[in-house]
Amino acid sequence: AYDNDDRDMLGAMISECDIIIEKLKAVKTAHKKSWFVYNKAFGWEVHDIRYGGLISRFETVKERITDYLSGNIHLRF
Repeated sequence: AYDNDDRDMLGAMISECDIIIEKLKAVKTAHKKSWFVYNKAFGWEVHDIRYGGLISRFETVKERITDYLSGNIHLRF
């Protein structure tokens, strides 16, 4: 979408990021609940970091797309 300057598709990706973030949070919550039923607390920190990283990455992508579409950043050369 970026390479084709498809601003409509980029705009749609912003809402897609919100959906993905919410789904990641739901999966994390379910996984955490299951983890503590079947495992000891040790080891969860690895998954916690991974989920946190994924959520943060999609938040950053959303911010960058929003900034690009609003003209706050110019990435094309």
